[in-house]
Amino acid sequence: MGKTTTLEGDDGMVWGAVTAPKAHETDLIALRPRRKEDAFSKLVAEHATKVLNIFGWERWKKRHRVHQVVTLSDQTIFQFTFWVLSILAPLIPIASIAVLYRVHLMSARLVIIGIFNLVMSVCLKVMTDAKRAEVFAVTCA
Repeated sequence: MGKTTTLEGDDGMVWGAVTAPKAHETDLIALRPRRKEDAFSKLVAEHATKVLNIFGWERWKKRHRVHQVVTLSDQTIFQFTFWVLSILAPLIPIASIAVLYRVHLMSARLVIIGIFNLVMSVCLKVMTDAKRAEVFAVTCA
């Protein structure tokens, strides 16, 4: 008898299927739900495997010993986004200082300060789980 990795019979569609992932039962709960992450991490987590499949990342990953599929852990994706944000966060203030140093016209400086404040507030809202008051306080500072 061949080895199978899917449920068969009446319970076959309880958790959905590879071809229809949204076809699961509606009354299921998770005993350990996913961590609450920021919008940027969610976006990367949702689209990472699609992008990585284009570059053929399966060649470097081991297949799951039971299911024989290549998997990518959420924790790996969240570590990647943490490092991207850790590198990007100090670059925004440094870039604003460098640009303001080069511009000598006061009206242009004020416009540039406004643009960098807008960029900072958008980054805070999209790339972190900061509340409105926190975004407002950082932008004002």
